[in-house]
Amino acid sequence: DQHIRAFIRPFHLEEGPLFRVGLIELAAEKHLLLLDMHHIISDGISMTILVREFNALYSGKELPELRVRYRDYGAWQENQEETR
Repeated sequence: DQHIRAFIRPFHLEEGPLFRVGLIELAAEKHLLLLDMHHIISDGISMTILVREFNALYSGKELPELRVRYRDYGAWQENQEETR
């Protein structure tokens, strides 16, 4: 399909964005969700989590509370640097 071919294009690391989302309406109640991201911002584990959580939300489920947040990692890393 021409819409899909137009959606897929090279990423430019110096400009961004490195993550793209598109939505194509196929019929009144039928759509195609397009996701494209540069490999530098994701890996197999993060893609698995993204797909699993998206499916859960789409099914009307709630996601569990996060046990660790990025700020927790930042604080841990800062503490590690101070103890060196």
